[in-house]
Amino acid sequence: MKRYALMVPFALCFLFSFGPARAEESKAAGQADEIVQRAAAAAKAEKYAEALDMIREAYRIDPAPRWVYDMAVLHDHLSQCDDAAFFYRAAVWGKGVLPQDKEAVDARLVALEGECHFKKRHSSVADRHDRASRYMGVKLCALARSILTGIATPAEKAKLDQCQADKAP
Repeated sequence: MKRYALMVPFALCFLFSFGPARAEESKAAGQADEIVQRAAAAAKAEKYAEALDMIREAYRIDPAPRWVYDMAVLHDHLSQCDDAAFFYRAAVWGKGVLPQDKEAVDARLVALEGECHFKKRHSSVADRHDRASRYMGVKLCALARSILTGIATPAEKAKLDQCQADKAP
């Protein structure tokens, strides 16, 4: 009992030490979680395109790696091999895949490479520019920005800034 009594004041200090910025992040994560619950229901009803739109919205609110993995699974259900592979790889790279799922994701990536031969295409700079442009079109601004890291043209930088401004409340 004493151990718990000591933990409560420490936990309160920990919570209050983050201030308003952390509260905003927590609020965004909460909003995204609510959207993801609705997306899970849509996916369970096999409404994968609808669920994907909801997961994209969650990612716009809270660009967490776990939503990238969810987008991969939904693209996979929609038989969109190239996008599924891209998002699986992004999820692995961004730590959006749980350790216990990594082996299964790696196996799925091997299968997807056999289906659509994505590796060569994904490694090209032209594919990165095209992919980033598509993702800006659906307002996945943070993802587009990360794709263009180190290769963004001035025009793309302006589009990224506009994308970010358009999604701001």
